[in-house]
Amino acid sequence: MSLDSLTIETMSHCEAEVIAKDIQGDDCLQKTLDILERMRSNGFQAVVWADGEYLGGIWYNPIHEKWTAELVEMEWNDAPGAAQVKGQLLEMVEE
Repeated sequence: MSLDSLTIETMSHCEAEVIAKDIQGDDCLQKTLDILERMRSNGFQAVVWADGEYLGGIWYNPIHEKWTAELVEMEWNDAPGAAQVKGQLLEMVEE
């Protein structure tokens, strides 16, 4: 699986339209996380794909009663959590 080209698919709030955005480049994982955090904080559902393989997404979590995001098996449901995941992803990419 290549992490230098990711696709984010999201639905409009009325779920009538699906919009896809391709993110490419060495920093696409970081860009994707930033986009997911903006979408999570605004209550948008999304799915992230890498070469057709599920890499993460956003959904409403009824247990925590918050919008939750996931990327590379790391979850967060608030801005501090997003910052923590971003730090972990940067460390992972540098290795």
